[in-house]
Amino acid sequence: MRKAMNPSRGLTANEIGKNLFSFQFKSATDMLSILNHEPWHFDKNVILLKELDSREQPSTVVFSAATFWVRLYDLPMAARNSTSIEKIGGCIGDMVEIDLASLDGVVRRSFGSHAP
Repeated sequence: MRKAMNPSRGLTANEIGKNLFSFQFKSATDMLSILNHEPWHFDKNVILLKELDSREQPSTVVFSAATFWVRLYDLPMAARNSTSIEKIGGCIGDMVEIDLASLDGVVRRSFGSHAP
């Protein structure tokens, strides 16, 4: 994982439970970059990441959603705008980001249950 994430200043990874790991980054910039480049995967498994507050107990954190980029292919020319893309993508999860640089539109969505 360390090699895939490629943090410039390094990180420390510790197993703290069954399928539960803590990653400590030596740079806040590295951490934000890793969090913003989801989804991560290892050995055909999705890795869910969450920034923890120092008061949180890791064993009580609930991982219930994952963020993915979804490409919408072959959109009509009139639908290649943020309003239409958001409306089309609205049925598959919560909107995170839209990449209008592509011709068809790429939508970053979060899937899963989202507790308030």
